[in-house]
Amino acid sequence: LPYGTNVVYYACWDPTVTYMLGDPLTDVVDGTVGTYTVRTPNAAKEGYTFECWNTAEDGSGTDYYPASEITVTGPLTLYPKWTAIDPLPDYGISAEKIGGYQVKIAGLDPEKAYVVRYATGEYNNITAVKKGVNAGFKTVSGATETVVELPTHGLHTVGVQSGKNTEFIATVTILAQDIETEVVCSAVDNLVTVRNLYGARYVRITDMLGNQFAYCGNSKFSTDGLKYYTTFSLPAGSGTYNVVVNYYDGVVLTAEITVTVPEPRISTTGRIFRISDYGAGEISYMRFATGLYDTVNELKAAPDIRTFGSKYFREETAAFAALDAVNGMNVSYTIQLMFRSGYSTILHTGIKPSVPYVAVEGNSIMISNISTKGAMIDWIRYAPGNLDTLTQVRKTKGSRLLRFEDAVQGVITIRNLDPGTYTLYYLFDSWNLSEGIIKVEIQ
Repeated sequence: LPYGTNVVYYACWDPTVTYMLGDPLTDVVDGTVGTYTVRTPNAAKEGYTFECWNTAEDGSGTDYYPASEITVTGPLTLYPKWTAIDPLPDYGISAEKIGGYQVKIAGLDPEKAYVVRYATGEYNNITAVKKGVNAGFKTVSGATETVVELPTHGLHTVGVQSGKNTEFIATVTILAQDIETEVVCSAVDNLVTVRNLYGARYVRITDMLGNQFAYCGNSKFSTDGLKYYTTFSLPAGSGTYNVVVNYYDGVVLTAEITVTVPEPRISTTGRIFRISDYGAGEISYMRFATGLYDTVNELKAAPDIRTFGSKYFREETAAFAALDAVNGMNVSYTIQLMFRSGYSTILHTGIKPSVPYVAVEGNSIMISNISTKGAMIDWIRYAPGNLDTLTQVRKTKGSRLLRFEDAVQGVITIRNLDPGTYTLYYLFDSWNLSEGIIKVEIQ
């Protein structure tokens, strides 16, 4: 600008919207957006219902309704606009908590017929109560009082209607401490279900020392109407646990639950492992793999995982062959059993197949330990040479087959052998399924 030119600058401010209800609240409107959503009221006025916002304190200005979108170009102050609620005539009817979930309605005219309606929540007319959450009703005639039982604790609205005329409406709050609330819980294997959770903030399950095993907040409760519940899968085994329920009104209720989970057993013979004590027909499936794994996810990632369905567990005992265990090697296995109830457990076992003992005396080979743990050797085939497979042993000149019947006092003896290397291939009975190769040197 040339020197000496007068310039006037104007400030540009983002407009504001101020609500004059309760503690005044001011919003700053982004001027680049162009629209603004009107707030809902943050306070109430007894005996009145909120109608809308107005630009004048006396309600003579422009109306703005909550959730509507408006354009704000400058500072805007909004005042609440109220509509008075016409009070019901006093028919002398009252509602009084009398213990538990029960509310006594008194002051009725025995000459009239009434419908007493109730619902969970707060409503300002009988039609809303009729359509409300968990709504119920009771008809009354020829009596001066009656008792209704509300469905659970919490805030309820109770209304009394005679014909089409509403003669009474009020709210009743049943607190947890007003009733003998009982935490209802049950257990199937390690699955614990806790009920009566309406109005609860959370549920915890601890052991008797207070160590927490499970937690569930109310956002994850399941519901059947207003019958709130939750189900836990406890990671721990059999035992007695504390169920702790914390309600919004400050009440804390506890209960004890005893959990009994199946404890299957594993026994091994050679390459066979047997599972028992699981309950016939109670297994959904089994997974197993070689190696030691601590979690189901680790087991599922095992390269040699195998799965067996429920048909293998129809009897009291199920038997499986660990086909990986050869040549007398110790092999560890991880087994997961999934029960029909949803309970799952992980077991570990080690397999050591039966192996014959071989000793050399001079030009003789003596084979013992051919009958052990219920397993009996089926046959031994031997041949001269350093061989690696049964086929090689069988096809080599001088191959010979020996059976258990060839044993004397539990020892099979091969005599008069020439010096050199000999390969023995053994097989225990089909139930044991142990087989392998042993190589012997004759000097």
